[in-house]
Amino acid sequence: MMLLLALFQLTSLSPTYAADAEDRTAGSDSAARAEADPHTIDLERAVAIAARSAVDVEAARIQVERAATLLRSSRQAFLPDLNLTVSGTASVARTFSEGLSQSVTSPGVGGTARVMSTVPLYNGGALHANVSSARLALRSREATLERTRQDLQYVLAGGLLDVAEARGSVALAEAVLEAEQTLRARVAAYVDAGSRTRADLLQEDAAIAKAEQDLVSARSQVARSELALVQVLRLDPAEAWTFVPPNGVPDSTSTSAEAVRADVQASEAAVQAASADVQVARAAALPSAGVALGASTSWLSTESASVSSQLRDQAQTWATVEIDVPIFDRGLARNAVANAHTSERAARLDLTVRQEAAATDQAAARISVEAARAAVAAAARHRDAAVAASAVIEQRYEAGAASLSELSAAHAEAAAAERDVLTASIAVRRAAFERVWAMGD
Repeated sequence: MMLLLALFQLTSLSPTYAADAEDRTAGSDSAARAEADPHTIDLERAVAIAARSAVDVEAARIQVERAATLLRSSRQAFLPDLNLTVSGTASVARTFSEGLSQSVTSPGVGGTARVMSTVPLYNGGALHANVSSARLALRSREATLERTRQDLQYVLAGGLLDVAEARGSVALAEAVLEAEQTLRARVAAYVDAGSRTRADLLQEDAAIAKAEQDLVSARSQVARSELALVQVLRLDPAEAWTFVPPNGVPDSTSTSAEAVRADVQASEAAVQAASADVQVARAAALPSAGVALGASTSWLSTESASVSSQLRDQAQTWATVEIDVPIFDRGLARNAVANAHTSERAARLDLTVRQEAAATDQAAARISVEAARAAVAAAARHRDAAVAASAVIEQRYEAGAASLSELSAAHAEAAAAERDVLTASIAVRRAAFERVWAMGD
C-alpha cells in the first residue's frame, strides 16, 4: 500500500470522517463517563448547567414568575377586601364655669376605629378579562422560556460540534505529520543512495515543519473551542473540563414549524392576551357596582361617660350598594381602548413575523440538510480521487518519473480533501441540529 493511502484510510474509516467512528466506539460509555465525572460534559449536562446559569434563561424565568404573580393577583381581585382604620384626636374645649364665673380650658383626647369591606359585584367584565389576559400572558412567558432553552441547546450543540471538528483537525494534522516524517525517512534513503538530491531532503524538512505548525494550530483551536464552551456555561476556566460531542444525527419528527415552535405559541398567546386587554379597557366606560360593609365607633376623654360606654353608644354599622356610572372622564376610557387596539395590532404583527420566520427557518434548515449531505458525498469522492492520485504520483516519484514538488502537491491536495470531508460531515450534524431548532423540537 502506498503511504498516504494507508494513512488516510486510518483517518477515514467512513464517508463521514473519523470522528464518527470514534463516536460510535466511545458513544456507549460517554454518558456513563459524564455521570461519573462532573468535569465530563455532554450535551444533556451542558443544557442542564446552562439552564441554571445562563442569563437569558434566568431572565425568561423571571418573566414567568412575574406573569404568575399577576395571574394570582387578578384572581384575588374577586375576593372582598377588609380594612381597619384607627385614628386619634387631641382637642381643647372651652367651657364656662359657674363656680369660677369664667371660661375654663379643658384638654382632651379621643379615638375613632372603623372596619370596612367592599365586595365587587359588577365592573363591566373587567375582572374576568383581567384573569384571561393574565393567564394568556403567563402561557406566552412559559412558551418564551421554552424557546429560550431551545435556542440555548442549539448554541451548545454548535459549540460541541466546534470541539469535534477541531479534534478531527488535530487527528488529520497528526496523520499528515506522520506521513511526512515517514516520507522523509525514505527520501533520506534515496539521498544516501545517490538517487535523489539533497534539495529533496531539505524540501521535505520544510514540509515537516509546516505539518508541525498545522498541528500546533489545530491543537490551539481545540483549546479555544473548549474555552468558548466554558465561557458560555460560566464554568471555572482554571479547572480541566472534558467535552463530549453529541453522538449521531438528531432527527425532527415535526412537519409544521408554525404548529410546534414555542416562540410562535408565545406570540399566539400574546395576541389573545392583547384581545383580553381590549375588553378590560372597554369595561372602564361601563357602570360598575359593589357592596360596602362597615362598622365604626369613637370616644372622647372630655365626655363624662366611660370609654366603654362611649364605644358602645357610638358604635354603628352600615351596608351600602355603590353604583358608579362614568359620565365624563376627559376621554381616558376612549384613549385606553385605542391604546389596547394598537397593542393588539402590534401583537398580531409580531405573530405574523414569527410565523414567517418559522417557515423560513424550516425551509433554510431543509436546504442545509440536503446541501450538507450532498457535500459529504462530493467531498468523499474528492478525497478518494485525491488519495488515489497521490498514490500514483508517489509510485512515479519512486520510479524517478515525478519530482518531490509534484508529490508534495498531491499530498496537500489529499489532505485538503480530507479536511473537506471533515467539514462536510460536521456540517451534516450542524444542519440536523438546525432542523431540530427550526422545527422547535
